[in-house]
Amino acid sequence: MFIRTLFTLLFLSIGYAHAQNLVTNGSFTAAGANWTFFAPGITTEAYNGETSYGGTVAANIVAEIDNEANLRQTNITVIPGQEYAVSFRHTRRTGNGAAPNPSVFIVKVYDGTTTYVNQTITSNNATWNWQCKAFTFTPQSNNISIDFENVTATTLGSMVDDITIAAISQPVTLNGLNCQGGTVQLQAPGATGNPDAVYTNHNWTGPNGLTATGATLTLTNLQPAAAGVYTCTMTLNGCMTVTATYTLTVAPNNFNRNVAICAGGTYNFYGRNLSVAGTYDTLISGGGTQCDSFITLNLSIKPLPNAAISPEDAVSICSGNSATLSLSAPTNGANYQWYKNNNMPVGANAAAFATLEAGTYHVVAALNGCEQVSNRVQVTILPNPDAGIRFIADSICTMDTVTLSALQVDTANRYTWAPQSIFSKLSGYEGAIVKGIFDKLHNKVILTVYDKNGCRAQDSVTVVTVSCCEMMMPNAFTPNGDGRNDYFKPHLDIGQTILTFEIYDRYGSVVFGNYVGVPSPGWDGKYKNGRKADNGVYMYLLQYHCSDGKIYHRKGDITLYR
Repeated sequence: MFIRTLFTLLFLSIGYAHAQNLVTNGSFTAAGANWTFFAPGITTEAYNGETSYGGTVAANIVAEIDNEANLRQTNITVIPGQEYAVSFRHTRRTGNGAAPNPSVFIVKVYDGTTTYVNQTITSNNATWNWQCKAFTFTPQSNNISIDFENVTATTLGSMVDDITIAAISQPVTLNGLNCQGGTVQLQAPGATGNPDAVYTNHNWTGPNGLTATGATLTLTNLQPAAAGVYTCTMTLNGCMTVTATYTLTVAPNNFNRNVAICAGGTYNFYGRNLSVAGTYDTLISGGGTQCDSFITLNLSIKPLPNAAISPEDAVSICSGNSATLSLSAPTNGANYQWYKNNNMPVGANAAAFATLEAGTYHVVAALNGCEQVSNRVQVTILPNPDAGIRFIADSICTMDTVTLSALQVDTANRYTWAPQSIFSKLSGYEGAIVKGIFDKLHNKVILTVYDKNGCRAQDSVTVVTVSCCEMMMPNAFTPNGDGRNDYFKPHLDIGQTILTFEIYDRYGSVVFGNYVGVPSPGWDGKYKNGRKADNGVYMYLLQYHCSDGKIYHRKGDITLYR
């Protein structure tokens, strides 16, 4: 997408005034104005053309330093700490009464406490000849004075002209807008203007080996490489060399702006709210006072991290259990913060969050400065059902059948009992009432109750049995073949196993034997050879194993009747 709009911005440009000669009427154009004399001088002789003293230009007014005239100018304003130069031209008087050769005078620059320049100047030219002198100094006060004093007070002296005090560093004025592709002029102090400040011999240097002459330097089709320091060296009033510098910057007119926003957000681009990735541009006009700017925006969209929670809206958990809320598809590199009722639980910053508490939960996902808020999930705590065992028994033998029941019965609930093996042979292990056979001395029974919501509760009881291992034995039998009481054998209970069962007659002979692992209906009243035993009393020895894990021994007698 490529869209252009127009805006106007105004900027300020900076210029500098040309420096001038700080010595008022230093060229004596206005005769002796602004100049005074000091003893032993009695006058200011600064009103005659140079032809009065041997020169050739009648219109050029000059000043003489002689036995009648010394020169002084006070209250010259300067900037403390800045470097200045004082310069002037001088020549010995050669006409209408020539001065001694050499002719000597002293020049001083000073303030109330400090003398900055104190130089003896000698003019020894045989014919009229202007010579230059220049000296630098750094004042420490705001005002200075300058004196020209004849050394030989009784004779004619030297001529001076173009007396100048100026800062060594001169200003440069920028004309035009320093915009990329534009044209500007750098203006150094020129030759025209104040007659006391005449600038000549302008020489420029600058970036990329630039050299040029003239007070004005024109730069066209400005590019970034043209930025830098430009220096102009020039002559002031024929004697003083001064320097002007300007640091040029080139303002670019093409700007690229790369911006990334979060999906669903907007970016204000000079009054337009943008939400679609693409390239946009805007031309900002400088209105003739500043540079035009062409701004190109490259807008990209950062995807939001996934913050969808599973389950989506509500979850119910049983009391004592935990609910795990998790991101349906966590985003790699994203940071997560969970909230319960808009408060942050400590350490809740993983992709999943487990809670035991009811409340409203959500998560905030953050990635690359973009945030996504999840759906809100309501967590509800469900009560657990009641679980209790009803069990009444005074004394239970091992392998007895026992009935257990739940205390509170709800037909909507499901009841299960464990261990299942105790109840599976009789009632089964499910139901509010069950029957079981307990084959151990200590039997822990667990009742688990499930309600319609899947919540559960448990209760347990330990059923303690006693080892009821007494063997029931008849004391008589009638093996007459009538189908009743025809065999003599022990009455085994569950958990009891015969190891050895032998019957003896009165002579000590074994008439019957039954051993572990050999099934037998019992003694039928016959000897081993099949002969019927006589009526009478017989002895038996019994060895058996019981559910308590012990081996028992029993002996007794049995009476046989036919």
